[in-house]
Amino acid sequence: MTTTKKVKKHAGGRPTIIKDSILQKLEYVFAIGGSDKEACFYANISNQTLYNYQSKNPKFIERKEALKNSPTLKARETVVASLETTRDAQWYLERKEKSEFSTQTEQKTTTLELKGDIKDFAKLMGITTNLNEEQRKALIRPDQSSSRLVTDSMDNKAQDKSRERKTS
Repeated sequence: MTTTKKVKKHAGGRPTIIKDSILQKLEYVFAIGGSDKEACFYANISNQTLYNYQSKNPKFIERKEALKNSPTLKARETVVASLETTRDAQWYLERKEKSEFSTQTEQKTTTLELKGDIKDFAKLMGITTNLNEEQRKALIRPDQSSSRLVTDSMDNKAQDKSRERKTS
């Protein structure tokens, strides 16, 4: 009877260079809000080395994200600790409860998607619809010249109305 002995094979590939000292450097940079690129530079490793390590150690990704939130948490603690003065409390409320305490008004921009003919757009904007082909193209593909076109057309309409009033 012959016994076969199982030989343990080498896992293969290059061993990781991320040791405890490298991890400490990475974690330090993440704890001060640094990016992956900055952390890799500080730890003297490539970005790919970090990404390879993360793919083999998914819990490190969670730790990294938690560390990146440290500066925000510390800043929040500092702000809340300074709320003893009226000025600081007012500053905090102006930012945290804008609807009630803000001293500034917010401006909102609305984008309107128009479907249909250029004449419909022109009517909507109050522009005369007697545009030549060049003017229509300028309205479809706005640039500096078309913005003048819109302004000029609007001015022309106002002048037309003024003339109508004078002649009546």
